[in-house]
Amino acid sequence: VLSGGTARVTEVAAAPVPPLADEFRPFPRGRDTATLAELGLEDRTVRGYYAETVRVPVALGGDARANASGVLRLAYAHSDLVDPRLSAVEVRLNGVVLRSRHLAGDGAEGRLDVTLPADLIEPDNELEIVFSLFPEDFDPCRRVSDRPLWATVLASSELTFSLDRYAKLPDLSLLRQRFWPLELESAGAAL
Repeated sequence: VLSGGTARVTEVAAAPVPPLADEFRPFPRGRDTATLAELGLEDRTVRGYYAETVRVPVALGGDARANASGVLRLAYAHSDLVDPRLSAVEVRLNGVVLRSRHLAGDGAEGRLDVTLPADLIEPDNELEIVFSLFPEDFDPCRRVSDRPLWATVLASSELTFSLDRYAKLPDLSLLRQRFWPLELESAGAAL
């Protein structure tokens, strides 16, 4: 009720919580390989010349560190009307482009192996898969419909990581030397 300069709330109804559109799961503990389906990603189809980016968050866990480069074995499919000479797929990890190549021909399923450098792998990562799709009859001087252009990232794609799991703790042996790091560091301060 609104009255002058004040307002009074008489009833509050609980709002329904919308379901998460993309519910991703962390990388399975104790395993080196997982499919995108195991991470919560279903087959994902994108359409058009410059199709939207397929984003795959990969959470390794706070105590996981890569001790060697990982591998993405990307499985994809695309429309028969796509010109494989002009069209390409690009893979990025945490914003860094790792590999780009032309699509496989004849609308067949394609495979692309991408090395994921160990120095780019963090506990929370984002893989980005970008398709640039052009039709067989592409002519830059005339308008061409992009409706039949599509590509699909298949959930059977695999990620492989060689991981060490450890927690970073302060060096407690330094406590033997004048209670560092528990003592006050400022000049003139005493315990």
